[in-house]
Amino acid sequence: ILPSTTFSAGAEGAPVASRGVVGGAPVLVNDEAVSEALSAAAEQADTAARGGALTEANAMLWFDAPGSTVLAGLSRADARSEEGLSRAITAFSGGQDGRLDRVLSSTPAEMTVATESAEDRATAVTALNEDADRLAQFATILERPADLTVRERISIMRLLGVGVHTTPDDFAAALKTHRAATGKTMGAVGIQPSNPILISPKVDVPAWVRNDLPYPVRVTLNVASSDNRIEVPATTAVEALPSSTTPVRLPLESHVANTELTLSMTLTSPTGVSIGPAQTARLTIRAEWETIGLIVFGSLGVLLIGAGIIRTIRRRKAAAKHAADGMERSDEAGDDPGTSPDGAPDPEDETQALADGKAESAPADRETNE
Repeated sequence: ILPSTTFSAGAEGAPVASRGVVGGAPVLVNDEAVSEALSAAAEQADTAARGGALTEANAMLWFDAPGSTVLAGLSRADARSEEGLSRAITAFSGGQDGRLDRVLSSTPAEMTVATESAEDRATAVTALNEDADRLAQFATILERPADLTVRERISIMRLLGVGVHTTPDDFAAALKTHRAATGKTMGAVGIQPSNPILISPKVDVPAWVRNDLPYPVRVTLNVASSDNRIEVPATTAVEALPSSTTPVRLPLESHVANTELTLSMTLTSPTGVSIGPAQTARLTIRAEWETIGLIVFGSLGVLLIGAGIIRTIRRRKAAAKHAADGMERSDEAGDDPGTSPDGAPDPEDETQALADGKAESAPADRETNE
């Protein structure tokens, strides 16, 4: 669809047919003056202001050929209200249905383009189509590829729209920004490998799938080892959540104790399209460290148990010796007649000594009295 001012007749203000042929290619032509007036009416929120703009748009129809079909296009506007747009179109069409097949059924007219061709835009179209094709292949990782492809097509149409980015520098800057955004989208999914040191012949190697898209993706992680003695799954299906990094565990089995190897990792879509750049993980396997570790920890365990046993034996010997010393002291105390087992004087011996003393002192008292 091209504006009427693009052609020789329209550039001079003359009416232009709504359907034509340029160099064998069919084109549709919208009346530029009518389109501008109708766009202004649709953007008016006030009824009176909208009526004035519609009067101007209807007046423009008098300059077209009587009975001809007029094609009008609305300019892009983010602030246009739905009510204003509906009332403007209804009033402009006079209650008739504005179907596009009326334009398509009209006889095309031969037309000549008055404006010079823009070589920069022609080159840009080729590059944009190539980017769109690559994005369509990339979008197969989504459940609904249209979530990306439709948005890309709309963005391309806005970039190439007539009357947008009118200067070469402005268009070049907009083209660069658009292609950079497309490249960023296609680089939103990739692999984040790790470079671990493995101390066991059977272990899970960690890897991560990064997804910066706001949609879940389904990819296949392909892994190839540089050493045939290392077994690792060749493919692993991964479902990555939106705007997240999903961990992936790759079960690895090594048939060699010590080695260094690389794992080449790539992502593919369910249709086999390569996704993101390939990555390499460098692994160091030291399976003998596991045996050494078991020996070291086992030896430490034996030493600790042995030390505990020796300590227990020493404690028991000390307790037995202490008990034997106590018994010997008790026996020595029992052999002394004037001493109780605890070393104190025996009460019975003291009583007997007092009785003997009284018996000896009785004759002496009698002699004294005599």
